Amino acid sequence: MLEEKRKRETIALTKNKSFKTYQFHGIVGKGKNPDVVFEASIIKVFNWMQDRFRNIEEIPKPLLLPKEEKLIKDSIFKSFVVENGYIIEVLYMREKCSWSFRLTEPDMGSSARLPAPGRLFGSVGPYCYL
Repeated sequence: MLEEKRKRETIALTKNKSFKTYQFHGIVGKGKNPDVVFEASIIKVFNWMQDRFRNIEEIPKPLLLPKEEKLIKDSIFKSFVVENGYIIEVLYMREKCSWSFRLTEPDMGSSARLPAPGRLFGSVGPYCYL
C-alpha cells in the first residue's frame, strides 16, 4: 500500500526593510547635576514608551508617571517586568547607579507586509552613571 505523501511548504525568505537605530552617549557638563541628567534620561524613555502605547487602551501601571514631580523618583527608580504579548523589563541597581530598559515585541506586520511568525523586535536602553 502506497502512502500519500503530504506536501510540506516552507516559509519563503523575504527581503526585510532595515530601520535605523539610534544611540546616545552624553557627558554631563560642568555645573550640571548628574543625578538630574540621569533622571531626565529615564523620564525620556518612560515618555517614549507611553507614546508607543497610544493605540492601546491601558498603559501598564509601572510606566505611568505621577503628576507630582517629587514623586517621580520613586516611580522610575525601581525594577519591574510587564508581560502582555510584549515584554518590558526594567532593572535598577541603586548601588551601581545603573538603570536599564528592554522592550521585546512580536512582529505584528505592517500595511506593506504580513508578520513573520516567531520574529521578535527588541529595543534596549541602558543608562549608567558613576
